[in-house]
Amino acid sequence: MIRIEIDTNRLARLGFAEFAKALESWERTKQEAVRRGLAVHEWTENLDGIKRAEIRRLEGAQR
Repeated sequence: MIRIEIDTNRLARLGFAEFAKALESWERTKQEAVRRGLAVHEWTENLDGIKRAEIRRLEGAQR
């Protein structure tokens, strides 16, 4: 397992506030999934969908 730690405060300072908020939201989603006893693959599939939706939203905002 690979663990990546991201400083969301620094991301926000660098101009990526929306992305930092999304990362924090994903972490809360994961913690909730673990609390509810969801399997890791179930949470991962959900996270992938959230990430794709957020990327599409951010790309649309840049246009």
